Amino acid sequence: LDLEGNKDILNSHLQDICECEQLSFRLSYLCLKGTGITKLPREIGKLKHLEILYVGNTKISDLPQEIGELKHLQTLDVGGTDIRELPPQIGELNNLRTLDVRNTRVRELPWQAGQISESLRVLLGDKSDSVQVQVPEGVNKDLVKHRSIPELANSTLSIAILDGFGPPLVGIFKVLGRNVR
Repeated sequence: LDLEGNKDILNSHLQDICECEQLSFRLSYLCLKGTGITKLPREIGKLKHLEILYVGNTKISDLPQEIGELKHLQTLDVGGTDIRELPPQIGELNNLRTLDVRNTRVRELPWQAGQISESLRVLLGDKSDSVQVQVPEGVNKDLVKHRSIPELANSTLSIAILDGFGPPLVGIFKVLGRNVR
């Protein structure tokens, strides 16, 4: 369902789309770029087969935690929105391959240890000077391996996005907790 640029699409219309039972099992692509929506409804989680969600260049300022229920989601574009942080539930999205946070205020991307896909691409910066960050090979596997250690059981891998030193943006991977290796 491609509604890009349709300024007549409002929050109430999106709510109706999410609650429509006929769409919830069929909808795999939803493009809301440049529409008039200001909020994603909690019912977005009902779109169980959604693979691609574009909400860039809207007035959205946060994502509901129900975004974590979209287990088939492969692409999430929130570029050009007022989003400052992503809900932790986004780290249960094992199929996520592309996360576009360009032109947002997002500065940290949290994932529970072992839940991040090593094939995930994160797009940072602005459209003209973007950076791609990928999880270094083996990081995820080591985090899973060491989860049995009590100090690491609830470790969080996060990507801190630093732009305070001027361009270019830098993605730094950090593991909170005690580092074993």
